[in-house]
Amino acid sequence: AYIDESGDIGIKPDKSGSSQWFGLAAFVVRADRDLQLVEYKRNIISICKICTQDIHMKEIKNEDKRRYIASMVAGFDSKCIVVLSNKASLYNQGVFSSKDSYYQYMSRYLLERITQCCEDWYNESGPAGNGKVKIIFATRGGMDYDALKKYLHTLKNSPIVNKKIEKQNLPKIKWDKIDIDEVQNIPARDRAGLQFADVLSYSFFKAVNKNDYCMVNTEY
Repeated sequence: AYIDESGDIGIKPDKSGSSQWFGLAAFVVRADRDLQLVEYKRNIISICKICTQDIHMKEIKNEDKRRYIASMVAGFDSKCIVVLSNKASLYNQGVFSSKDSYYQYMSRYLLERITQCCEDWYNESGPAGNGKVKIIFATRGGMDYDALKKYLHTLKNSPIVNKKIEKQNLPKIKWDKIDIDEVQNIPARDRAGLQFADVLSYSFFKAVNKNDYCMVNTEY
């Protein structure tokens, strides 16, 4: 599961000029198809005549190219999972004390859905593989990924947290599907899958985040 983001995690979006929305997206592929992403990416770059060896949607100025790239990424055999958050409503209520705690909580929401997706996908596709999922985040500046792992360990092992989840019948990360200590963060330029996650996160962010004319773009 390759994970990237759109928007930012500024605490006061209504005052600081940061985005009102923040999204985390997971582009999930079977391990035996992972290497195919590299050639698939090269094909997109060749067709679109992108000058770099990487796909980064914000740096591509041509709308037609961006729409084409989104359609190509959607055509690859994968599962796509996105969580979107309106930051203003959360921060104005004082729900989160820091940017890191907000990012960690968003990651929790995403991992709940990733692990459920992979369990269902494994059950549908038969005995190939072991049903587990490797989690790879696109590295973002200033993010403490060790703290994120500690947060996940706390979620997994805290009786108080798990009792609250069970009492309220909340979704839960399927811990047998992931190895917390094997969670990685890698620069997006080093993995085609992370660049496809960038396409995914960008596409959904555009569908909710208003531009200067108070309009959204659902074309992607």
